[in-house]
Order: sequence, then C-alpha cells, then structure tokens
Amino acid sequence: MSDADLLAWASGAVEALAYLTYIRLACRRVIDPNPVSWSMFAYGSALFVTIEHVIGASWHALVLPAVCALSSLVVAGLCFRRRGFRWPDSPIENAAFLADLGITLAYGGVLLAEQAGLVASTVTEEAGRIALSGAILTSVTAFVPLLRSTFRRPSAERAMPWVMWTLSYGLLFVATVLVIDPEAQGLQLLVYPLANIVLHGAVVALVLTGRRPMAIARIVVFPDRRAGPAQSGGRVTVRA
Repeated sequence: MSDADLLAWASGAVEALAYLTYIRLACRRVIDPNPVSWSMFAYGSALFVTIEHVIGASWHALVLPAVCALSSLVVAGLCFRRRGFRWPDSPIENAAFLADLGITLAYGGVLLAEQAGLVASTVTEEAGRIALSGAILTSVTAFVPLLRSTFRRPSAERAMPWVMWTLSYGLLFVATVLVIDPEAQGLQLLVYPLANIVLHGAVVALVLTGRRPMAIARIVVFPDRRAGPAQSGGRVTVRA
C-alpha cells in the first residue's frame, strides 16, 4: 500500500469518526446543527462526488467526499426531524441552493448530449471541470448560514468534530497532491480540500473564541476583571 493509499483511507476514517462524534452530540442535543447548511452539504457533496467520478478522478480523491455525502445526509435528517425543512432565508443561501440545482441540470444535459452524439467528449470534459468549479464554489457558500449562526451562538457547536474534519481534509490534500494529474483533471481537486481546511478551521475559531470581534486579542490583552470600567479607569492588563 502506497503513501497515497494510506493517506486516502486515513482521511476517510477521520472524516467518518468526526461525523460519528458530531451525530452523537446532535442526538444528545449538546449541539444544534444548522438545517440549511447541512441540507446544502448533503446535496452539494453528492453532486461533487458524482462529477469527480465522471471526470475520472482517482479513488483517493473520492473516499472522503463519499463519506461526507453519506454522513451529511444523516445529519440533515436529524435537522429535519428536529426542526422540519425550511427554505433558505437569505439571498446568498438561495443562490447557492439554486446554483447546485442548475449545475446538476446543466451537466446532466451535457452528458446526455454526448450520449446522443450531439457534442464531442472534449466538450464534456471541459463541462466537467466547469461543473466541478461550480460545485466547489457552492460548497463554500453552503458554509455561510453555519458560520453566521455559529458567530451568533458559538454554544450551538463543539470544536472537536470540526478539528477532526480540518485534519481529514489536510490528509486528503496531501493524498491528492501525490496522485493528481493537473493537465488531465485540473487543479480543482486540490482547491476542494484547501477550501474546506479554511472553512472548517473557521468554525473551530468561532467556537473557541466566541462571537466577540476582539475575542482573539483578549487572549493577550483583556480588562481587569476585579474592577469595573469606572473603578479601573479603563485600564487593561497585559499578560506575557
């Protein structure tokens, strides 16, 4: 078994373990998953895996997204059971949801056209790259409701599963670097794990620091808690 094989299986295993942790927390009502984001994750991940498979991506790049697609369906189901389905309530969320549907219809139409002999295979390959780029973009926008709700209420999430997901995408990135053929498949397969490292890491940061804009700075510089502003004169204590 090569290094790429080990990394690919490890990324899928860590991804699955993170989902088990997250689902357990959700079932115990320790966390409150965002239903809009998770419904978009479920559909978007399934779409991404399908496009990757059609364009001939290595199985190394498919393991983690496949685990994500199946597991996010479970989380979305838990959200629907708890809150019921609701349509996205912001223009960005609506646009991302409709974009996923549009990508599905457009790319499906190109595939059918190729089967009917109406377009060349080179057109289908280029359409696959464009569709993959669109799927990555919508996976980024799917995080908008989650990041917004976590910023407002950090207690609705826990850091551990998001740390594990960030790690799993790091493993996927290294595995993909070892096997990717940029000329044949483009660089989208590398952009996908990188984008998810940043997005999952952002959730970790929001959960750990809370919603205050200056929360990170307060780790180093924070008001003297022994006296109110009137008593302390607005002084701050700096700890090395």
